[in-house]
Amino acid sequence: MQLISANIRGPLFMVVATGSYLVNDTMMKLATEGLPPYEVLLLRGAAATLWGMPLLLMLGYGRQIPLLFERKVLRRNLCELAAILCYVVALANMQIADSTALGQVTPLLVLVGSSMLFGEKIGAARIALIGLGFVGAVMVAQPTMQGISVYAVLALGNAALAAARDLAGRKIGAEVPA
Repeated sequence: MQLISANIRGPLFMVVATGSYLVNDTMMKLATEGLPPYEVLLLRGAAATLWGMPLLLMLGYGRQIPLLFERKVLRRNLCELAAILCYVVALANMQIADSTALGQVTPLLVLVGSSMLFGEKIGAARIALIGLGFVGAVMVAQPTMQGISVYAVLALGNAALAAARDLAGRKIGAEVPA
């Protein structure tokens, strides 16, 4: 017998995942107060590799490591690297709430990109809601007559590059583990 019903489990996991992102962003923000953002990014990548490689091997994906060097996988990973670089620099110089809110444009960009690149049908109501989402992002970025903050542009760059990562990931075969 399940302790938690499936109807509650999904939303509960979403809340836990969102909380995990909040904790991660808070730690990254604290780390960038004492170290340059690029050094934080390097240390984050090293830690992810040290934690990820044993897990990869334990799950039996060791033979699939050469798939990391396929052109499609490298393209996706390059987009991810650039997105994280933009985000870490923006996060170091902005409020967490603002950088996170601007990053929430990513799903909207994925919808627009999939419509333009793959011919996916969006519909008028969704297009209107996407436009409303972009208006919200502009309100968060708070452009003035002098322009928009370079860090807000980096946060939006994070969203665009994360969308590019997701769209590039669509071309990667199912045999490549996430």
